[in-house]
Amino acid sequence: MTRVKPLTRRTVVIGEPMDTGIAGAPTASRRWHGVFATVVAMTACGLLTAAPALAATPGGPVVTVSGASMHGYSATSPVDHGSLADRADAASRADQAITWFQTRFGDTSYHMKCETAVENAYGTSGRHGSALDAWRAVVSQGRAHPGDVHAPRGALVFWGITQPWGHVGISRGDGTFVATDVNGSAIGAAQLPHYSNYLGWAYPDF
Repeated sequence: MTRVKPLTRRTVVIGEPMDTGIAGAPTASRRWHGVFATVVAMTACGLLTAAPALAATPGGPVVTVSGASMHGYSATSPVDHGSLADRADAASRADQAITWFQTRFGDTSYHMKCETAVENAYGTSGRHGSALDAWRAVVSQGRAHPGDVHAPRGALVFWGITQPWGHVGISRGDGTFVATDVNGSAIGAAQLPHYSNYLGWAYPDF
């Protein structure tokens, strides 16, 4: 009977000679070096997130990035994978909209016109007939965050009050919001959720 040489275990150190140690096979000293060794080392440490040489494997998955931006916002969130200009535009528009409200604190000319005020703050008009219309639109598009009071800066916050119109304001990102009819019939700021029947938040679609 022919005896087979048992396999042996050996710790391999990257950059050091390696003996195969396989029965019946010729042995040779080799060094792991260059890109392959670097990839192995990084993978072992959990540091590798993408390797162009591996991504080009035939038949492998194709990863694409999509989502058209709309004035600095995408369909579901502020653009976080776009250019710095996209992100700066989103932040700038949010700041401008909030400033629009803050410079009008005490103004009663938008009494019962919350949707109009929010759209005007973002530089548009005529997008939705009421706050509830806007809320239904974002819900149907899967963009709503129901019940979440941690609305980011610039997000629209909604309530199911004053039926059938509802109410909407703009989050300042610190737990407060600006809107019409906060202090009686005037524009002002308050802590979320403030009113009853808070619905949630969504990024603006304009």
